Amino acid sequence: MILIMLQNHHDGDNSVDELFEKHNIHLFNISFKILRSHTDAEEAVARTFLKILENSKKIFKLPCHKVLPYCIVMVKNESLMIIRSRKKHITFDEAFVQDFEADSDIWDAIITDEEQELLKSNIDALSEDDRTFIHLRYYEGMSYSDIADFFGITEDSARKRNSRIIKRLKNLYKEDYNLE
Repeated sequence: MILIMLQNHHDGDNSVDELFEKHNIHLFNISFKILRSHTDAEEAVARTFLKILENSKKIFKLPCHKVLPYCIVMVKNESLMIIRSRKKHITFDEAFVQDFEADSDIWDAIITDEEQELLKSNIDALSEDDRTFIHLRYYEGMSYSDIADFFGITEDSARKRNSRIIKRLKNLYKEDYNLE
């Protein structure tokens, strides 16, 4: 289907075709890890390539080494949009606010760009599932019940997992700054 779409929108530039041929499986795998559904991952990749087609002139003006990371961000965003569309609405519940208040010591302590980069690298050191959990909880604002549904666990397990992840991040932060 997407190959037909690419051929119909072909305007003499093989860049999008080449990008698709080289990276569609990689982008599918990234989306599948987020969505855990072949159909939804295919949809996310198709939506991503539609956007790439629409913005090909802009995208291919980027340096070559930045094109794939840009596309990866696009497929992740499309995957998260699919997750959001499954839900009637996603709200910032009271537990979300309480998490930030309860864990404000780590978040308030991060002020400088260097410290923000340190937190990002500590998050990157987490497992893929824990990074996804952090993203869904704190960037997308999903409730514990929605995250529990996403991971196929109970809401209580999601709350406990959140506590363990935050504790792990605090410990990594303390180790990096030799605190205690």
